[in-house]
Amino acid sequence: MITPITRHTGGYERVLYVRTDGSDENDGTLDSPSGAFRTWQRGIDVLCRSDVQRGTVWLKAGNEDGPRTFSENIKIGPLGYAGRLILRGADSAPTEFICETGDTLLASLVGNVQIQLENAKISAPNGNAIKVEYQTLFSVGTGVDFGMTKESHIWIHDSQSIVQVLAAEYTISGNCARHLFVQYGHLYFEANRVKLIESPAFSGAFLTCFPRGSVQATENVIEGIGRGKRYDIHHLSVLNLCGGQEEIELAGDAPGYIDGTSILI
Repeated sequence: MITPITRHTGGYERVLYVRTDGSDENDGTLDSPSGAFRTWQRGIDVLCRSDVQRGTVWLKAGNEDGPRTFSENIKIGPLGYAGRLILRGADSAPTEFICETGDTLLASLVGNVQIQLENAKISAPNGNAIKVEYQTLFSVGTGVDFGMTKESHIWIHDSQSIVQVLAAEYTISGNCARHLFVQYGHLYFEANRVKLIESPAFSGAFLTCFPRGSVQATENVIEGIGRGKRYDIHHLSVLNLCGGQEEIELAGDAPGYIDGTSILI
């Protein structure tokens, strides 16, 4: 198992809140209707102008009553360097992000910043849930549920981007074309416990890698049954199972495919 990649963030921390009964005219500093933002994008825009590189910034769903659903496209732009941004759903009730318009729910275009998603369900019926590019270090934290998505739950689209899914406990409750799509970038998928709810289908594969993508997958525990190929690797890509077996490390009920230009270790 690899050591998680981290970037120095110092001791600085800042917390901002988002609520369905908030307002984007607020400053986001209080967990109340009169203090929290209404949209996550407003919170991101404020953070883009703040001193994120000093440390860790939390953008949290507030503890309002009942489940809360946010329907928006979130684009994370430049945040500075060496900082850490954590997007976290509420602890008191389910928090769901749904991308009903556009092709991506959460697009990370930041460069040199660590971003982590925690404690939320994400769905993108018309496109991709998460797109990572431009030298982003993106992590999936505990408590995430990937819902129904037309294309990919996580799409890595940059040769200098890294996605870590390490020691996470999360669920997959919705169908998709690909749970993980690595295009030029790098994915570390290790020591996770993934629970598949109601046998989600992967119409392409659980893991798709092309062109020139690389994946390391080891020490994972998959609970439940997923329908579809475990992997689809081609066009000069690499899948390293570290001596493990594909039926243990990756979800799916059909063998994976790898073409003659790629490497399976």
